[in-house]
Amino acid sequence: MSIAKTAHVDIEYEDRGAPSGQPVILLHGFPDSLRAWDKVIDHLKHDRLRFIVPHLRGFGATHVKNPDAMSCQTAALTQDVLDLADALNIKTFLLVGHDWGARTAYSVAVLAPQRLTHLVTLSTPYLMFQGKRESPEQVRAYWYQWYFNTERGRQAFESDPAPFYEYIWRTWSPEWNFTPEEIASARPAWNNPQLVPFVISYYRHRYGNAPGAPAYTQQQAKLDPMPKIDVATLFGCGLADAVNLPASSEGQDNWFPRGYERIELAGVGHFPQREVPASIAQLIRHAITAP
Repeated sequence: MSIAKTAHVDIEYEDRGAPSGQPVILLHGFPDSLRAWDKVIDHLKHDRLRFIVPHLRGFGATHVKNPDAMSCQTAALTQDVLDLADALNIKTFLLVGHDWGARTAYSVAVLAPQRLTHLVTLSTPYLMFQGKRESPEQVRAYWYQWYFNTERGRQAFESDPAPFYEYIWRTWSPEWNFTPEEIASARPAWNNPQLVPFVISYYRHRYGNAPGAPAYTQQQAKLDPMPKIDVATLFGCGLADAVNLPASSEGQDNWFPRGYERIELAGVGHFPQREVPASIAQLIRHAITAP
């Protein structure tokens, strides 16, 4: 793997496929790694595409080196994507994101819509329940987010994060019988010493319980109003997703004036790129060929 050195972060990434092909940047989620996209890329290996697959901050060998950038707020993850593209001299690209990567992808579309040819997001909608209160079922599914916002939860997670990661994989995709090899492919990326504090940072900042980093004040100010997404978007929704419940992503169309399509994936949980990689490859092909 390679390292792109940006102003605030050294970003680990893989550069795969056709060097002169259309760039596709794929962003993994939590808790996963860039290995999440391997099978999707295998299905697209004859499509003459260039795949840029980074580890998000806190994962793998990606390392935040500037104290003024020490946060995992969405604006930070978003700026990392733009800085990576700049470091690789990529002007425009198709952006694909899952979970944390999906929230990051929406934010890239807010800050730099001119850089994106299309957006493909998985599992995590732009607005949960169109900005309404979560249902009781969704509140229960988000137990870990509330827990990480307490001091007791932070201490428990910091003392032994591995059981949390493995429990999440088992419960978020209840119909997926992943193999030991599958979760083992992600596990090395969870050894980054910055991951645990960044997980806490991500979920606390999301609910206003942690400050943002000075390096991202301007970007965050543009994201906070939740403006409309000015990029055509395909959204993949697993109907067996047990963390972002399918009802949470209904009725999003008005937020995407350039076009939005929600594709339901029957029997699929929270990790569709791992569970049904051929279907996700088809979504990417659809985005590439869309007018």
